[in-house]
Formats: sequence, structure tokens, C-alpha cells
Amino acid sequence: MKRLIATLFVLILACSSVMAATWVGRLTGKVLDPEGNPLEGVTITATSPDIEDYGDSDTTDKRGRFRVEFPRQAVAYKLVFQKEGFQTYYHWLDWKISGTASESFTLHPGESLAGGPPPASLSNDAIQAFNDGVKAYEEGDWEEAGKQFALSIEHDGKLHQAWTALAMVRQNQERFQEAAEAAETAIRLGSGDPLAFRTRWEGYRSLGDDAKAAQALESFQDATLRTDEAKKLQNQAIDLRDDGDMEGAFGAFREATSLDPTLKSAWLGIATSGLELGRTADVADAAEALLALDPGNEHGVRLRYNACLELGDEARLFDAMIELVPFEPEAAKKGMLSVAFGSYDKGEMELAESRFEKLLEFDPDQPLAHYYQGLVKMNTGTPAEAKPHLERVLQLMPDTREWSVASELLKAME
Repeated sequence: MKRLIATLFVLILACSSVMAATWVGRLTGKVLDPEGNPLEGVTITATSPDIEDYGDSDTTDKRGRFRVEFPRQAVAYKLVFQKEGFQTYYHWLDWKISGTASESFTLHPGESLAGGPPPASLSNDAIQAFNDGVKAYEEGDWEEAGKQFALSIEHDGKLHQAWTALAMVRQNQERFQEAAEAAETAIRLGSGDPLAFRTRWEGYRSLGDDAKAAQALESFQDATLRTDEAKKLQNQAIDLRDDGDMEGAFGAFREATSLDPTLKSAWLGIATSGLELGRTADVADAAEALLALDPGNEHGVRLRYNACLELGDEARLFDAMIELVPFEPEAAKKGMLSVAFGSYDKGEMELAESRFEKLLEFDPDQPLAHYYQGLVKMNTGTPAEAKPHLERVLQLMPDTREWSVASELLKAME
């Protein structure tokens, strides 16, 4: 069976007439990079869900060679290939012989599925399903992984990471048309991940569609090259920043993101160097780009908040305060209330209503938010919706002017 990421070649199959007492099967293998060069320092770990106390591991030598041994036949073994800077590969092996087999594996540079950027979604259900899919994928449970990634897409159809992951699963299931189509969708949604481009190529190649495979291969090579070049530029930017050349660092970080818009560390570099240069608008834009890739990134949240505060952009500032709540809850909620007051004072009732409502989601007992939301509802002609807010004011604000106003309004409704 063809497996995604690693290209498997069965080289030699030999049966031994004399077996060691501790094993019945042995895999001697070689790990190569995409150019066919041996990879030294790859850790290979073998386990089996059918043998509780079994585990074997080895590390490739300078020729890329390794050896792992198996204690039983007719058992499924899981092999995990890991090396820093390369995508982790999971290979399931149904060992049926008594003897030795030799195979070669190819690892590709980059991050593993689990190590890539977190899903860029504000849907918690989409993120949870995606993470469950990653776990199932790592365990080689293609059916469950596919189910979870599909569920993630149901919650957020624009989540290109989930489409890429679903494509990888379908390729492993030999559902090649679906793999290619899912990868196409991921790319159409803006994915610059080489995983998406490679899976599209693998899918068309497996289908025997030579024309589309050739086009997909060219795109895959371009995407890989862009990512590699972007990382080189990022390293140059870091060196420039360390040398005190903030202007040069800012430009190099920006150039890196133009080559690979998914490189979140480069977006962070733009924001931090832009902060040093006083380019507040650029800081806000870069922080928002980072948060689109990594919602909840604390550095991005704080940078965006401070930049929007300095810019005086109320719309962006209010959104920035929402994201700040997990890190600075009291300051963020106080700021949200202040911005909502500003909307009310300017007569922007629709905007004030939405902002008070959002604040009450985070702080359901905020008395002034209830009071002003009640007034907004009265002003917009929805007294029935105002009533629960005014009743809450009576509970939260006794012996105040607000209590008296709320009481009079409620009496007028009777």
C-alpha cells in the first residue's frame, strides 16, 4: 500500500534458516532525503498495540541505516520516524514472515502534522475536532482521523489545515480522487503548506493523471522552495535584529512573509521590530496576521492590543480586548465597558448594543453593562428585551440612581 509522505521500496526479502531466540522478524532499512541522500540521526521507534510490553528503537548511522526486531508474526507494528527539521512519519507494518526484510523510506523536510501551525479558526468545536483528528492520525487510525477532520470542516469550512489533513488521510486510505480534491480545496482556501501541495501531487500521481500530476509536482516544488527561502530570510532578519539593524530586520521579516504567509514567527518578527521602529499600524496588521494563524497567541494578543490602543481604532481595539480577556481579564473587561460607553454616548445604539452584549458574555454580572443595555433596548423599541437587564440592575445595584431609573422603567411596562 502506498503511504503518504514516505516512499517505500521493498529491496530484499530473505528468509533465515536459523532464527535468534529473541525475535522472529527483523527489518533492516535505510532512510533517505528527497534527493536520495542518506539521513543520519533519524530515530525509529517500533511498537505494537497487540504486544503490550514490546518496544524497539534504533537511530540511523551516517549511511542512513537502521535495524528493528519483531518478536511475533501476523502482528501489526507501528514505526515512527523522527528527526528535527523533518516531518515525522508514521508507518504501519503487517509483519507476516519469519526472517529479514529490507526497506527504504524517504523523509521530507518540514513540520509534522501535529507540529504545524494550530488551526486558524475561532470555532472551538472545529479546533477540538481537528486536534482529535491529529491524535487519531498519529495512531494510524485513518477512519477515525478522517471522521474528525471532516467534522472539523463541518464546523468551519474555511479551515484549510483540516482540508490538508483530510487529504492526507484519504491518500493513506487510497481514496486518491478525494485526496486530490481535498488538497485542491486547502490550496484554494489559501494554504501555503507544502503538505497540501505534496498531497495533491501524490493524489494525481496515484490516479495516473500524468498531466495534473506534472502541474502539481511543479507547484509542490515551488511551495517547498518558497518555504525554504522564507526561512532563510527569517534567519537573516534575526541576525540583522541581533546586530541592531531594526530597519533591515523589519524588511527581511516582511519579505519572508511575502514568500510564505503561514510563517507565523516572521509575522511576530514584523510586529516586534515594527514596535521598535514606531510603526504602530504595521504592528497591528502583523499581530492580526499572526493571530489568524495562531488564535490566542499571547504575544500576538498583547501586541495587537497595544497597537490598536495607540492607534485609537475603537473597532479593532474592542476586538483586541476580547482576545485579551484570557490574559488580563479585569483590564480587558474594563476597557470593553469603556468602549461600549463611548458608542452609547455618540448615539451609536446598534454598535453599543452589540458591545454591551459581548461584554456580558464574559462578565454576566457587570451591573452597568446591564443598565445601559436596558436603556439601549428601550431606545431601540424592544422593551421586552430590556426587561431582564433592568431586573438584573435591581439585584446588582441597590440604593443607586441606576436602581431608581430601572425601577421606574419597569413600572412603566406594567
